[in-house]
Amino acid sequence: DKLMFSNQKKGDRNTKEGMKQAVVDLYALSKTKKLLGSYWSSFSHTASHLSGIQEIIVRKERLPLIYGL
Repeated sequence: DKLMFSNQKKGDRNTKEGMKQAVVDLYALSKTKKLLGSYWSSFSHTASHLSGIQEIIVRKERLPLIYGL
């Protein structure tokens, strides 16, 4: 197993640099084996579809929804 991280400071999503960092995060998430995402998160949903990984949606007080099995 590997751990990926970035030393970059989190940028404002409304700036060009912030958008670049978000794309890096998106592709890094897409390289995992499974993805735990929050309910209604288009970010985690997109990351799971980039490489077809399993997406587990975590919701408060309910069983998780599992996509991509």
